[in-house]
Amino acid sequence: MGASDGEFLAYLQADVRNALIGLDPLLDRAAELGLHSVQGGRGAEAARSVLHSDVRSIERMELRMPIIAPMNAGKSTIINALAGCRLLPARGKAMTTIPTRIILDNEIAEPVLEIAEPDVALFDTLLQELVQEHDETKREKATTLYRHLEPLLDQIAAGTVESCPAVVTGIEEIQRTLKRLNDLERVGAVLEAETSVVPALSDVPTLRSPVWAAPGSGGNADLGTLVLIDTPGPDEEVMSDQLTRVVREQLDRAHAVCVVLDYTKLHGLADEAIRKLAEPLLARVGVDRLIAVINKVDQRQPDEDGEGDDVVREVAHRLGVPPDEAADRVLETKAHYGLAAAGVLARLEESGENLDPSADPAVTKLLQLRSPLGWRHDVTTVTVPALRAMAEEAWLSSGLPGFRDRVLNRMRAEAAPVLLTGALDRTGRLLEEVAAAAGTRVESMRADQDEIAARIRELEAELAELAELARDAPSRPRVLTEAMARAKPILESTRDRGEDVLDGLHGSRTFSDGGDANKYAKKKRRKASERLEDILYDAGRRLEAELERLRVELIDEAEGRLAPVLARADVSARPPSADSPNLRVDTSGSIRGGSATPRKNTETYVTGHEEVEETLWEMLRRGLKGEPAPTRALYGEETTYKVKLGGVRRGLRDSFERRLARIEQNLEKVIAPALADHVVAFHQQATRLVSAYRDDLEASQRDLASETTTREMRQADLERLAKDALTATEQIDELRGQLFT
Repeated sequence: MGASDGEFLAYLQADVRNALIGLDPLLDRAAELGLHSVQGGRGAEAARSVLHSDVRSIERMELRMPIIAPMNAGKSTIINALAGCRLLPARGKAMTTIPTRIILDNEIAEPVLEIAEPDVALFDTLLQELVQEHDETKREKATTLYRHLEPLLDQIAAGTVESCPAVVTGIEEIQRTLKRLNDLERVGAVLEAETSVVPALSDVPTLRSPVWAAPGSGGNADLGTLVLIDTPGPDEEVMSDQLTRVVREQLDRAHAVCVVLDYTKLHGLADEAIRKLAEPLLARVGVDRLIAVINKVDQRQPDEDGEGDDVVREVAHRLGVPPDEAADRVLETKAHYGLAAAGVLARLEESGENLDPSADPAVTKLLQLRSPLGWRHDVTTVTVPALRAMAEEAWLSSGLPGFRDRVLNRMRAEAAPVLLTGALDRTGRLLEEVAAAAGTRVESMRADQDEIAARIRELEAELAELAELARDAPSRPRVLTEAMARAKPILESTRDRGEDVLDGLHGSRTFSDGGDANKYAKKKRRKASERLEDILYDAGRRLEAELERLRVELIDEAEGRLAPVLARADVSARPPSADSPNLRVDTSGSIRGGSATPRKNTETYVTGHEEVEETLWEMLRRGLKGEPAPTRALYGEETTYKVKLGGVRRGLRDSFERRLARIEQNLEKVIAPALADHVVAFHQQATRLVSAYRDDLEASQRDLASETTTREMRQADLERLAKDALTATEQIDELRGQLFT
């Protein structure tokens, strides 16, 4: 971006900010006049909250980029590597339930975590509710699902869990606090607490950290600040629906998105679910605002070394990235190597030649990754220069330098146009809603009291009918029965296809070389395992498609019932909507099991008849002469290695059946209830639209009941508001036009 472009965008930034701030009085008037139907029926106050959020982002020129990933794909590790230290807590089990805003800021000296005061009170309310929960059945359920949370549950029962602080400094204390808050929300969900923090947050926790000067990093862009949003993995089974909504909310407010995929699970439907979550955002801002990261490529086997380009192209295709942009937008990383290297390089910056490798945990971590067997020796012998070279090499080979440049520099330079366009689009839609709502009120005020009263009675009747229709909506048992009936033939055909693969594992084969036998056994098991995983992946796709058809049929059925009511209520121009449920059928993971170890067999044999006879005559001849007997052996040994495939077949069959059983359980316990809840949410949205319209009419009724002068003033205010909203819309369109010039 050139200097003139930067100056132009700086001026435009000021213009857009001033235009949005100038709308505050207009929204004040909308709130005072009681316009309930704006912002999707949420009212003028909700609209003002969105506007103020946009103003804050424009003032700071913050490009919001959520990082979304399936559970345990390495998302937090990548963020930590960018920061150069272990800011965010990470573990083998699911961690994040609460989105966290991460701002890399050179203006501060050490990391600081900030939590808004209303949210501090919210966390403390949840904690107090959990302390008072004494249902042992629920506690047993929590420990069964999350055994690693048992110590926290004990602390909750003892009342020794610390309350939520508003400001936290120091990396270790930040980690402890984030871990505690995320796990409290998780425990609250399992124990069915009335308080749920995430939906009620006034703002997500903000973590500010200095920007780490990585080796080979270029200068940072001056225009725009990149804000990373650490999001939950939406594929956590117990909290799947709740966390999916959390991720979707963050994406709705985003300007770009980073998708992190796990190389070892690329064929899992968790990745497909992530892609579907990101689709609405990419449709709005364009695929050029997407970065995809394939993490854990260090798990690639030696015989897969040539597959890197193919994997990048495949992921690019699945995400809709043009082939000529694949290398720029789909990156491969080894995040845990990069984080270990970053930790060592940061320690070297602090201590220089005085660093004692043998006493530094960061050094130990890097050496363990590089040499799992010899690290204890290396940690006592490595020199500081050698350590620096080792860490720099690990950092450069981790793939994170390219990711860091793409995210921290290039995308931050693109922040201004993306940010301003998004704010203008949202504001334009809001102003159109205000103008329409004010116009509706003016039309109502031109009617008489009896006409409006009759209309309100009609709406009350429509609301009563909507309530009756909601009660008649498909129940969970009905949806479960229908979903399982549709899934049954797919599951049966999947089981048959799996048996065809397993039936190919029969008989045995004998080898004279143990290495050849091992290679054969592993190859047969690996190929069968891969085919079974492909069969499960295909089953997941087919199940998802069938469940989506069922969802559409259920909503079509609901729309058919609701359409006459909504038409009579005159809200058919604003049809109800409901967030699509998470219909992800999780088939991720590896099919494992079954012993393929060759059985060693050694046999002793007697040498040939002629050799025996010759040896005996030689012994007799030498014996008569008093000479030593010959050393020729009369016996020999033969070692063979036998590979039996029956054990492989049995183990793989058990693993395959367990995965099928898990899919069926997921359909029954998670997906079918989510479908039923989706239909309920659709009815609720219809009710909310009619209720908002009724509230506007009741406000008009109050206007008519007031004195003539007051009524005329109110009508004039509404007419001015509608006119001002349309004028402001034109100004917003003009600013949008300048951005696209």
